Formats: sequence, C-alpha cells, structure tokens
Amino acid sequence: MASIKDRPVGYLDELTRDYTADRRNAKTLAALWKVIAKWEPVAGDAFDVVSKMTKADYQDYCQGEAQERNQQYAGDEWAAKFGAILLPEMLLRIAIIAHQFHVPDGCAFIRAVEVGRFKKTGKHYVDVLKENGAQL
Repeated sequence: MASIKDRPVGYLDELTRDYTADRRNAKTLAALWKVIAKWEPVAGDAFDVVSKMTKADYQDYCQGEAQERNQQYAGDEWAAKFGAILLPEMLLRIAIIAHQFHVPDGCAFIRAVEVGRFKKTGKHYVDVLKENGAQL
C-alpha cells in the first residue's frame, strides 16, 4: 500500500486538499516545518525550502502567502523562493493525473505507484517520466 510517512493513502483521499489545509493551519515556522516533514515523501522540494528557512524568511513567506490567498501576485522573487511550499512538484504531478482521469488524488497516486510511474527513492517519491526527461 502506498503511504506518506505513517499515513496510508486511500483511493478516495484528496492529497492536495489535505496538504493545503495542513499547511494553512501551521501558524509558526516550527509548525510549518512539522507539517512539511509529515508530507516530505510527496513534498521533497517544499521540505528543502522550509528546512533552510529563518524566522525572517517565514515572515516573508506568510506575507506573500496572504497576498496569494487574496489573489494578489506576491512577485517573481517570492514565487521562486517559496512556490514549492504552496504546491510541491509531486503533488502537482498527482493532481494533474487525478484531473486527467477524473479520479481522487489518492487513486491517482496509488495507481501511479502500482504501475511504476512513481517510485520511492530514499525519502521521496519521484516521477519516472521526469527522470527520463519528460516534461509536465
């Protein structure tokens, strides 16, 4: 069974929704780190960003995230620095497959793992197609 850390993934799970809810509920840098660490297998790029953040970075992140939530672009610099936190690449890939086949995220993730499209290397899942040079 596919899992994210200690959380088994079910066919009806909405991973992007759950990730976003967890991320939004993190009100401190320590809480954000804990959330992203929990999601690290499918949010490795976000984990890399958060693990290097300072308190000042966290304040910048929160300010830009509030702008983005209010449909105001936080800027290219902010997006380049913190965009992976808002939407980690593997969650984006899962969401694209789910949308394409009109299935929940959990189903898309589980099936992609089962058929070998996603594989776990170390702590993170990777898209085999990306490793072979395919674009999103």
